[in-house]
Amino acid sequence: MSGGFGSVLTNGNFWQGAATGLVVSGLNHVTHREKIAVGNLDNSNDGDEPKFFDRLKSHYEGKTQKTINLTEEEFLYLVSKGKVDYANATLIDAKNNVYQASINFYDSGFDLANSFGRATITYREINGKILFRSFYDKYDFDPKPWGTRTVFNEIKTRTYNIYSSGKAFEIKFNQDYLRK
Repeated sequence: MSGGFGSVLTNGNFWQGAATGLVVSGLNHVTHREKIAVGNLDNSNDGDEPKFFDRLKSHYEGKTQKTINLTEEEFLYLVSKGKVDYANATLIDAKNNVYQASINFYDSGFDLANSFGRATITYREINGKILFRSFYDKYDFDPKPWGTRTVFNEIKTRTYNIYSSGKAFEIKFNQDYLRK
């Protein structure tokens, strides 16, 4: 109802405002239920796996815009958990056989899906072996064209983008080539 009244106060349509308010409150409810269902969202480890979600979200809300550089351990963990799209990789250095590809974390579980979604990874192929070199992502809750993400992930991203006043930052790793 408050969405409808707010809309009327700004010379808008009551029913459109009410519908928007209903969608936003529904998404808020789903987000809180998801947190309860997932359980522990802090940085305590259930094993040896690094946790990223709270660290990155906190950094975003801190508005420093400073780049986060991943450790080698974090980078290798991400490579092991993500799905590299080798089929659509782009050759960026033919002389050295260096490729750039997307790495997808949406099926990797709550922490990685909400931390990275998709990112960019660079690797070198030598004699059929993959040697990874770098990782890049921009943490910014930017809306994408519909169909790029699942509808649910796009709605979550757009909703958080509306309510957040965080500042975008980059996440990087760049080192000599590492074996998978």
